[in-house]
Amino acid sequence: MVENALAGKCPFCQIDQEHNQVILETQFWTAVHCNPPEDHTRFHVLFIPKRHITNSEALNEDEWIELRSIREQVRQRLDYQSRGLFIRDGDARRSAGTIAHLHIHEIVPDGTGRVELTLYKGDEDEIRGLQRAIVYEKLRQAGIRPDESSVLARNVLSPEEHELVADRLG
Repeated sequence: MVENALAGKCPFCQIDQEHNQVILETQFWTAVHCNPPEDHTRFHVLFIPKRHITNSEALNEDEWIELRSIREQVRQRLDYQSRGLFIRDGDARRSAGTIAHLHIHEIVPDGTGRVELTLYKGDEDEIRGLQRAIVYEKLRQAGIRPDESSVLARNVLSPEEHELVADRLG
């Protein structure tokens, strides 16, 4: 994703299914598992419109109707009821967004602890988030998934890079 973003290509316009587990696709939407998931969650699903837009106000009536339908189908397939829906709209720099393509988060708590979602992190945290995304791309290119062992990551990352993502590695 980072490589595409840096090259001006939207990673959500053409989802790499080798690295993103697609749950369901419809005419207007793709639902994928978000990895790594947030702490204390059972599922974290992203609903991504197939049309490139950055704001929910650009969704047409058919897309809103189908969003309701795909969300229900995913809930039935993954068997959950309790959830939180989170949409970051507009300027990604002011909404803790990492990809300038509308995507909707449906987050399912697992009941083991507090789940918090961030709307804005501040400029310093936004920079660290971008740096983490670049480290994840480096891991991906080395064939290491973020949920895999931290030991594997140490073989390809500098100590500074490893420190950025150590708390998010398996």
